[in-house]
Amino acid sequence: MRGRRAFLNLKRKGAKDRLLPRLRAVAALVEGRDREDVAAMFKVSLKAVDGWWAKWLVGGPGRARSASARRQAGEHQALSEAEQAAVRQAVLDHQPCDLGLRGQLWTRGQIGALIASLYRVHLTEPGVDKYLRRWGCRFSGRTSARSRLSF
Repeated sequence: MRGRRAFLNLKRKGAKDRLLPRLRAVAALVEGRDREDVAAMFKVSLKAVDGWWAKWLVGGPGRARSASARRQAGEHQALSEAEQAAVRQAVLDHQPCDLGLRGQLWTRGQIGALIASLYRVHLTEPGVDKYLRRWGCRFSGRTSARSRLSF
């Protein structure tokens, strides 16, 4: 099995389930087993084993975990809390046409355009939607062209 496919198979499991084989593989390397034996034992590529070993050497057990397992919900967001509050307040207090955008109703695309113009951060519509859900907002309607924003 090629390395990329093997890594993707590990990714399908939960973060805790992915951690255990990585830690076991590193433990086998620490015990003195060959890289090839470890790769065969865990059915992954040498490149995957080398990557886990390199992360282990740099940062110990915490680095052997996947990035998604290390990151907490809401961490590493594109906008700071203050920027999010400013965008939310602008959407509440103004119509898009007041802020130089087209139309009179807010859409995900227009909120994304507002964020891009204010902070030079380009978000996709699903990315904008994640922020809106965090703020307790939702769109009524099936498509973004015909939907209304409600808080």
